[in-house]
This record gives sequence, C-alpha cells and structure tokens, in this order.
Amino acid sequence: MVILARASIMIAGGIARDFSETASEPPAHLGEPEQQIWREVLRDYRVTNAALAVLASGLESHMRARQCREAIAEDGMTVPGRDDQLKPHPLLAVERGAMRAFQQTFKALGIKY
Repeated sequence: MVILARASIMIAGGIARDFSETASEPPAHLGEPEQQIWREVLRDYRVTNAALAVLASGLESHMRARQCREAIAEDGMTVPGRDDQLKPHPLLAVERGAMRAFQQTFKALGIKY
C-alpha cells in the first residue's frame, strides 16, 4: 500500500484513487516555511487524509528543528555548565532528533527532497 504518489495513490485492495480534490490548506499552527513545504508537497503529490496527518506531524518536527536552530544561532553552540565549563547547547540534541523525525516522515511518505 502506497500512501503518497505522484499521480494517484493505491489504497488497500489495490484500488487507485485521486485525493487531490480533498487536499486542504496548511495547518495554521505551522510556521511560514513549513506552510510553504506543505503547499509544494500538495502541488506535486496526491495524498490521502492519513498522509495529510503524517505530513503535518513531519512538518511540526521540521518547525521544531528550525526553532532550535534559531535559538542555537542566538545563544551559541555551547552554554556554560556546572563550574562554568562549556558544554554543548542542550537544543542541539532536540534539533537532531526533530530533523531525524522530519526526514523519516518524508521517507515513509515517499517524498523525494
């Protein structure tokens, strides 16, 4: 079963169905960069409602990674730890995990990026 494909999608039982008419606007809580990705994906792919939910989750991860990157850019890659020793910024791990989740989502959906 393919959730996302370029022309039409295969659903359970191998029946092809075009979901382009049901594609929605990007979720309002996503940032502008993520909303743009949403629009580009829906322009290039036909999706199911389930795929839309997965896409939204992946873009939330992308937004989280972007927000972490912005905070790290402002704070620096290191922060003072105990006894004023420098340690890696704690958001580095959050950013890495969020980007991994985003990439896995796009891979699961079959989106080439």
